[in-house]
Amino acid sequence: NAWLVAGSRTKSGKPILSSDPHITFSLPNLWYEAHLNCEEDGYQMYGHFLPLIPYPAMGHNYDYGWGLTMSYTDDLDLFQEEVEGNQYRVGGELKDIKSYPQVIKVKGQKNFNFDIKWTRGPLADPIIKTKNVSMSWAYYDPDNNPLQGFYHIGRDIKGLEDFREAVKYGKSPGLNILYADQAGHIAHFVFGSLFKRSSSNTSHIVNKAQESIIGVFDFEQKHHRINPEDGILISTNDRPDYSKVDLRGLWYPKNRHDTVDHLLRPKVDWTIDEMRDVQVSNLDIYARGFVSIILKSIKREDLTSLEKEALDILRKWNFESDVESIGASIYNHFNYHFFPVVLDELGKEKMEQYALSTGSWYFHQRLMEDATNLWWDIKDTKELESRPEALTIIFKNTIQDLATQYGQSVGNWKWGKLHTITYPHPFGMSKLLGKFFNDGPYPMPGAINVVNHNRRKGYINGHAVGSGPSTRRIIDFAKPELSYGILPLGNSGHQLSPFFDNQRERFIQGKYRAQYLKREDVEQNLYSKLVIKAQ
Repeated sequence: NAWLVAGSRTKSGKPILSSDPHITFSLPNLWYEAHLNCEEDGYQMYGHFLPLIPYPAMGHNYDYGWGLTMSYTDDLDLFQEEVEGNQYRVGGELKDIKSYPQVIKVKGQKNFNFDIKWTRGPLADPIIKTKNVSMSWAYYDPDNNPLQGFYHIGRDIKGLEDFREAVKYGKSPGLNILYADQAGHIAHFVFGSLFKRSSSNTSHIVNKAQESIIGVFDFEQKHHRINPEDGILISTNDRPDYSKVDLRGLWYPKNRHDTVDHLLRPKVDWTIDEMRDVQVSNLDIYARGFVSIILKSIKREDLTSLEKEALDILRKWNFESDVESIGASIYNHFNYHFFPVVLDELGKEKMEQYALSTGSWYFHQRLMEDATNLWWDIKDTKELESRPEALTIIFKNTIQDLATQYGQSVGNWKWGKLHTITYPHPFGMSKLLGKFFNDGPYPMPGAINVVNHNRRKGYINGHAVGSGPSTRRIIDFAKPELSYGILPLGNSGHQLSPFFDNQRERFIQGKYRAQYLKREDVEQNLYSKLVIKAQ
């Protein structure tokens, strides 16, 4: 997630930036947090850094700041090439296949040598069964300079126009960058290429050889937005509503976007403290409509006493997935059992593959609102089931499973029992070592499609959380010297460090810690100091 409110909507009169990009959880954390302050040239940046990259991917100082989300635009195409010997045919013309020798050095063994064959991109012959399929990706664009872009984003910015120019360096990966500054500007910029295709309808499958990428849309044609009249910019991996071009991609549904908008829009006097409540919100406003459909579809006379009790709890649920909530367990576990019932025609393996995709949630929403759709039918019965019959089956499966796992007392069905997080260490892939190196499990608030987007992945490990906010940051540019942030564990990757997991409890509880820019604030809150002197 990332969103901005302009000064017209804040108590301070300056923009507030909120940013919490979602990534698979790991141990140690992905981000390294550092405050750079060079007294010689006045450079200052409080940033979050990726391993091996010396420029912040997210940051802020006294003048400006930015947050990120993935854009989910489609910048990768596959082509079934027509190969003839050492050439391939495209556009009626034969072109030479290029070959790039590669070497992987293996300790204690001979080097592993191989060639990458290249047409419109690398041929994927060594890794897939179908041969002569090439991968054309914006990342391979010779003009793609993401590191140079982030160098300028974090170093050479004097205002909005400088930031806009710096974003142009990146052709991939696709990112939404949300910018705010002390001057009062807010903006959403698109980092990455948007392809023009000979046939945009086939961009999601393997294209025939005669199809092609015919260019990219100009920077000005992207779905940037600067200083909107309503003073709100929201980016939650959803498809932008204001695109000027044929925009392809695999976006998330609008649940989080519309929930954030629902929370932000009524107020015009936001404070940084109030914004923290929005960032850790466990609300999904779409759940209101779906619960209403469930309640109208299920007949109480068809239920057992336990199922009636559970239905009454669902009726009173506040649509927030808090760790103590029983309604959240019933609703989210209902969705867990939804796909196996309605997608029974696909079979278990294909159903599980499909349920891993963002497209499955579009299917869920459309089907819930379509009472006569044939997908409601159960394959193994003679009758043609409608929505009420299918929803009743799903609900009964849900309650039976909860009772089997957590007992007949619904008071034991708290969401935090189902929805837990274990931070996985690389050594944790071994069951034996995982007991020592993995950290967890811990009860975790949030869920799929809520603002506090701690989510399971498909149907592999129940409701075990796989990904979520990789950091949370909130900056009010009326007082950027004191902002709020938090990491999922800690800033150190060393298990014996006091900063290895010292933020975990606050992160799970939705709490924050201060981020200081003023030197006196830093010195007053020092834990220790390291001075490196040149010889």
